[in-house]
Amino acid sequence: MSTLLAAAAALLLGAGTPPATPETTNRETPQSSVTRQAEVPAISFDRMEHDLGTLRLRSKPQTAVFTFTNTGSAPLAILRTERSCDCLSVKYPRKPLLPGESGTLEITYTPKKGTGAFANNVKIYTNTPDGRPDLLFIRGNVVK
Repeated sequence: MSTLLAAAAALLLGAGTPPATPETTNRETPQSSVTRQAEVPAISFDRMEHDLGTLRLRSKPQTAVFTFTNTGSAPLAILRTERSCDCLSVKYPRKPLLPGESGTLEITYTPKKGTGAFANNVKIYTNTPDGRPDLLFIRGNVVK
């Protein structure tokens, strides 16, 4: 019976377990450790296209204003834009937007030559992790 009591006492007191090492004294396990997500910017637009309707050839330029928001957790910067046509000009904020902040991007179309339907785009390059540009579209119809 004393052997049985000695075995029970050894189990309760931790006899027979390997000595503690730095690896075994760490209380975090892969399941319990909190994985921190990297802080990254993200962009969200109020819409991705704008129809300017019918315009007269050589009329005043028409501007579409797009609102965008930094929905990420780090500052968002527009790095550059690419226009599909010289008939477009783009104006955007040059300073980064903090998380939660909004800004506007203006795309102006000038009906210079030719009539008919048009569909042009602007590629927006930002510092978001995927590196892919967002496409904003401008549509309409030019008449004489």
